[in-house]
Amino acid sequence: MVSSAIDCTVAFDGGEVEFDTCQSILGDAKLYYSFVGDEVDMAFQVNLDDGYFGFGFPQNAGQMTGPGSVAAIAYVSSGSEPFVGDYTLLSKSTAGVQVDGLQLWTMSDVSFADNLLSARFVRKQVIDGLRSVVPGTLQYMTASGSAPSSPSTLTRHTHRFYGSIQLLEGENGDVDTGDIFPELGSDRYVNVFTAHGALMVTAWIFLIPLGIIMARHFRQKTDHWFNIHRIVQGTAVIISLAAFILALVESIGGISSAHLVIGIIVTVFSLLSASAATFLRPVKDSRRRKQFNIVHRVAAAVMFALAVANCYIGRNLLNDVSINAYCSSFPSLKEAYSIPPLVLKPFLLLPFIQFTDTKAFLIVISVGLGVMVVAEIVTLVLIPRFDPAVEKADDAESNPSGHTKDAGE
Repeated sequence: MVSSAIDCTVAFDGGEVEFDTCQSILGDAKLYYSFVGDEVDMAFQVNLDDGYFGFGFPQNAGQMTGPGSVAAIAYVSSGSEPFVGDYTLLSKSTAGVQVDGLQLWTMSDVSFADNLLSARFVRKQVIDGLRSVVPGTLQYMTASGSAPSSPSTLTRHTHRFYGSIQLLEGENGDVDTGDIFPELGSDRYVNVFTAHGALMVTAWIFLIPLGIIMARHFRQKTDHWFNIHRIVQGTAVIISLAAFILALVESIGGISSAHLVIGIIVTVFSLLSASAATFLRPVKDSRRRKQFNIVHRVAAAVMFALAVANCYIGRNLLNDVSINAYCSSFPSLKEAYSIPPLVLKPFLLLPFIQFTDTKAFLIVISVGLGVMVVAEIVTLVLIPRFDPAVEKADDAESNPSGHTKDAGE
């Protein structure tokens, strides 16, 4: 639908610029463009108090990064002039999103007034190795995030959209928005990968260390330690599998290869280990049982180490300082097997900490430590240490007839 009564004019500091066509794009922004000769003159506007907004063309459908993926990213922050740059999108890390000038802009402009950020650039329609911008249906992406301190220090976006638009030649005025691809929108994108991280943290920071603690430190306190260990570790495997499937289905091909490979290894090994412990465990005191226990513990060590490594890789993908503290809080394998529960129990609070900032992380962990110290003291005072020999002797004294019967048998 064309509305020629509405013009497509953008005001910059140097004056107004009129474009042939304008239309809404995902991210609550407006796109303006004109095809002139072999060039395309484009601009976008977005309401922004503080932060950055990027508009670009992915080389591969549904993927933000990759060879040939480029974007125009504009930002404004307090105390500095608005900026627009010609960025390449080689990876999801800060180092992979940099001003490189591959689009060979012949001119650019940017202005900020009344919380309206306007950015303009002119480039060739066809550039070797890059996504062509020509009349027709074109896939695009938008992203926004907090204001950087410099053009080279963009942080991870908080919102991201993929979509398609029908770029039109000639004077068309204001047209309807383009069709939306069924890709991840902002809230769903954030929620999906927050859920993935929360599930993995619950499995590998909360449940796995808890299962290790039960196996290593509660054998002599309760005869139910094995059932608790089995239930906890089985639950961790199920949660980890759910988190893996969630990320795999919703990633749209955008997962870091290293993060994906390690995730597959950990998931497969955890399933095999749990299955073997459930169905293939040899009888007690047999030689094969000892060999099985060794293999089981080695496999657990490998999976735990890989989970820690993958947390750091995930931290780098999200580029979040608080997740650095999160990963650093993993107890090492040696700690999980040797340090008393009093020291390890604060780690059980970690899944309930939000990804806010390092200060909040330290406050919560300090409070958690105090709570766990009190809980440990109460536990040691109220729950006697379990001793099978003493328990059996007490049973014999309380039931002499049963004891005589057992002795006779």
